[in-house]
Amino acid sequence: MSSAGSRFAVWRRVLPLSLQLLALGAGTALAQSNLGAITGIVTDPQNAIVPDATVTATNVATGLRTSTKSNSTGVYLLTSLPLGTYTVSVEHAGFSKYVREGISVDAGQRLGLDIALTVGAMEEAVSVTAQPPLIQDRTSAIDTTIEPKSIEALPLSGRKTLNVVALSGAAVFIAYPSTPTGSPSFTLAGGRGRSQMSYIDGGSSQNSRIGNPLIDTDLPSDAVAEVKLLANSASAEFGASAGGVVMTTTKSGT
Repeated sequence: MSSAGSRFAVWRRVLPLSLQLLALGAGTALAQSNLGAITGIVTDPQNAIVPDATVTATNVATGLRTSTKSNSTGVYLLTSLPLGTYTVSVEHAGFSKYVREGISVDAGQRLGLDIALTVGAMEEAVSVTAQPPLIQDRTSAIDTTIEPKSIEALPLSGRKTLNVVALSGAAVFIAYPSTPTGSPSFTLAGGRGRSQMSYIDGGSSQNSRIGNPLIDTDLPSDAVAEVKLLANSASAEFGASAGGVVMTTTKSGT
């Protein structure tokens, strides 16, 4: 067999596998869209970077632990954090253990938390209290988060969750159709109506049968933990949207 024929035979075997891996990666990326992240830099009392520190986020409700290490520049990144309240701890030899409680992570949020360690034994713990809530200062996304208390307290017509879209200053809520199962019509940040990307727990909730992004599922409000509306400057994974993004997170057990 010629060299050209050999190369063709190799590509014929490799290409299908590559396409499958690419499709799997794309599906995974979409499935992560309802998860949050915490990132920052670990330093010592002299403001020098601290590499190889162990950073752990523990979900208060479920006990789920997510750990990582700071890299050579002191940067750490905790990803794939489900909606909830977390305790973040940092450990490194020669420093006291750092603990910060009550960190609230919303769907799709990327919080910034820079950590300054104190010299001491690892058995000693330095707890950070009475601190203001963390803000999303690591992205430029413009979003509105409607929390459970608001969803439960509002007199939503038919207890349909997407009524809360009207709470966003970037939204113009038009109406629900007359049919009981119809999806609402609204715009976000001047985008096209019925052109939003919509996700429930990271999976698409749009109608893929009719070739447009019509929202196909509107959950009862009693099943919803949070709704997040992205109006502008969303990340690249939402680049297909022509009118904003709606991210719904359902309630989960412990």
